[in-house]
Amino acid sequence: MPSNRKIRANLQVVGDRLHVIVAGDLDLTGHDISSLPENLNVRGGLYLSGTRITAVPDNLSVGGSLDLSGTGISALPPNFTVGGNLYLNRAPISVLPDNLFIGGSLDLSGTAVRSLPESLTVCGHICLDGTGISEIPTSANIGGKVHGRKTPS
Repeated sequence: MPSNRKIRANLQVVGDRLHVIVAGDLDLTGHDISSLPENLNVRGGLYLSGTRITAVPDNLSVGGSLDLSGTGISALPPNFTVGGNLYLNRAPISVLPDNLFIGGSLDLSGTAVRSLPESLTVCGHICLDGTGISEIPTSANIGGKVHGRKTPS
């Protein structure tokens, strides 16, 4: 059962928009939430595994890792950047956006993703276990190893 913890956040108004800034990690694992606020900036990691989240806001900023494993995420916004690792394992996502930048590793195991975008950058490793991905685009920039086996058709 999730614990009740206090989270230190700053609220800033820029123009007519409220920005929520979390200085460290935000761990919402297992909580009964289904959406995130617009203009959310988490300077540490954002952990959403086991939540009812189905989409992330276009302007979400995560400085550390983002764990979306086991959520209902089916898409990511274009030009999405995560400073650390991105965990999408067991999520129903089938397509990755153009210009996706991952500062750490990317885990796509058990997803319906069948191809990688040409403009993908992953500074760490990529895990492709249980996906239909059979090749890495030559223009993709992968800093670490590629792990994984294609799911039989």
